Amino acid sequence: MNGAMGSMMGWMMGFGWLAALLVIILLAVAIIALVRGMTQGAVAEKQGAGSIVLMVFAVIGVLVLVGVLAMFLMHGGMMGFGDATSQRGAPDTGRETGGAFALHLRDPPAQIADFAFEDASGNKRSLANFRGRYVLLNVWATWCVPCREEMPALARLQQKLGGPEFEVVALSVDSGGADAVKRFFTELAVDTLKVYVDRSLQANAALSLVGIPTTVLIDPRGREVGRVVGPADWDSAEALDAIRRLTAGNQLQRRVADGKSG
Repeated sequence: MNGAMGSMMGWMMGFGWLAALLVIILLAVAIIALVRGMTQGAVAEKQGAGSIVLMVFAVIGVLVLVGVLAMFLMHGGMMGFGDATSQRGAPDTGRETGGAFALHLRDPPAQIADFAFEDASGNKRSLANFRGRYVLLNVWATWCVPCREEMPALARLQQKLGGPEFEVVALSVDSGGADAVKRFFTELAVDTLKVYVDRSLQANAALSLVGIPTTVLIDPRGREVGRVVGPADWDSAEALDAIRRLTAGNQLQRRVADGKSG
């Protein structure tokens, strides 16, 4: 049942605003037909009054349905729908890492437009600050259940592989800012990840996000190597092996990025 619901939600989010427009048009046609039918059927004052009351309730109900649908299409994808969403949100390259861990690869890697965000102290940061190293950029929020569930695994990944050449960057889109993230990290005893916040949602446009959590592997030149849309078991053997293989040439990449050779 959950799988079917996830597939349906993924299908709706894949069609996005086109689906919303189509549904709203159909509902508008239904309202017009309902109003005309009730008007023509009102043959007496009493019947007419009853029809008007029924019509008002019907219109209110339809408007509520339209509002719920619009909110779903605007914000539903931000909650994450697992596999159904991840397949539609991934780059269409035809390549992905094998096994249970499926990171959809960019071939060739795609340059990411730089964007700004804040650290725990409110200082301005950007992707450019992380040039010269591989970054696993996880876009998440404290209100997103799948995000909350995968955060401990990301923290363990940083503990296992983090260093000068690789860093897990957890970028929150919480409107509550750094304080909300700090409280969450304290609650889960996450102490290996730094606090970064993007309240202006610049990452959404720069990364063409369709939902969260979305995690993007970025090379030392600031290019997207691959991504996972939806939660993942980030400290599993499959994930660790894939990340090690994809970042194996980091020393050479850093020399190239810095304009050095040899």
